[in-house]
Amino acid sequence: MIEHIHKFGIPKSTMHHALINRFELTQEQIEACEKYYILRWTGAHFKHVMHSGVIRHQNTEYLVVYKDCKPSEIATSSQLFMSFRKPAHEFHLQAYVLVSIGF
Repeated sequence: MIEHIHKFGIPKSTMHHALINRFELTQEQIEACEKYYILRWTGAHFKHVMHSGVIRHQNTEYLVVYKDCKPSEIATSSQLFMSFRKPAHEFHLQAYVLVSIGF
């Protein structure tokens, strides 16, 4: 159960905190992810692809986390920043996408 410590040197709790709170991850945290990338979307596209708090992108389901913005602000925004992150399987953690109007 501590294979993530041996492989990446990052405690699970630290990784989870970074995944849901840091829009930009450190290099060490990025290396502990299977996927990590930042995209720009429109609010209309976000509204179209988000269902029940989840976005499916590149065959992965990401739980949506609103970062420094309210869900009501998203749909009308002309530019959103989407930070997708899927931790390595050793962490046994959910994939997340942080959504922000600006970062």
